[in-house]
Formats: sequence, C-alpha cells, structure tokens
Amino acid sequence: DMEDVTAWQRGELVFSKMTVPDILKVLARRYDYEFVYAPGAFRNDRYTFRFRNEASLHEVMEVVRDVAGNIAFSINGAVCRVKNS
Repeated sequence: DMEDVTAWQRGELVFSKMTVPDILKVLARRYDYEFVYAPGAFRNDRYTFRFRNEASLHEVMEVVRDVAGNIAFSINGAVCRVKNS
C-alpha cells in the first residue's frame, strides 16, 4: 500500500502485520524508551495500526492493549513494562 510506504514522510507511525514484540522494538526507537518484557510472552498474532505523529506512547500502548487484548503495560520514567495478561 503506497499510503503506508509514504506515511513516514508525514510523520505517521504505521505497523503492518507485526507481532507485539516487533511493535515494541519500533516503539523503543521512536519514543526512546526501554521496553521490558519476557521473550516468548506474547502470541504470534499480527496486528496493523496507524497512529498520528502527535500520539503519545501511552496513547499508542492503550490502543495496542485494547486491540491485542492480552497485554498489560505500565510506564515509569523512560521504562515501559509490558506483560501478557
């Protein structure tokens, strides 16, 4: 989808068919947070999301949590802890 390819030029954050661990890796780079989670804690389900440039990490994580339905998160300072709920 050309829209997804050019989204970064508009400052959008797009995830296309990605697992939760892959999404967390991108978020760590984008928001400069350390993500703490147990390897293998999440299913291999794949998700597609699109976020506006101004979305905070908390907003993004709430959407991921609500859609994935199997995670919980907490943010303390520059650390985001994520676990399978």
